[in-house]
Amino acid sequence: MFLDDRDAEIAKILWEYFKAVETRWPQAWPTPAPGNILNRTTGFAALMRFLRDAYVSLAEPGQLVPMNDFLDIFMRIDLDDLDLTSLQYKTGSGGEAALYRDFLERSGLAIQN
Repeated sequence: MFLDDRDAEIAKILWEYFKAVETRWPQAWPTPAPGNILNRTTGFAALMRFLRDAYVSLAEPGQLVPMNDFLDIFMRIDLDDLDLTSLQYKTGSGGEAALYRDFLERSGLAIQN
């Protein structure tokens, strides 16, 4: 999509993806509370890494994915807003990798990869 200058469609996919994140974790995503990692570097990096897994499980390259399809995947992940803290996932690459693995395994997408 990037090579075909389909930037607006890429933006739409990202919008739908992060709208699903916000819907699934309505306290952890928008809250800048101390210790909250979802909307900080650790969480954002894990989410961006997980985007590929979620996207390819739902669509062929170049297709748009609606928010509810991403949300279906996130709803399978048994992490609550209060689980997404620096106590559970240390800041930095180790915490990012652990959160990504949890997203992958708890969503059931690890089996597909």
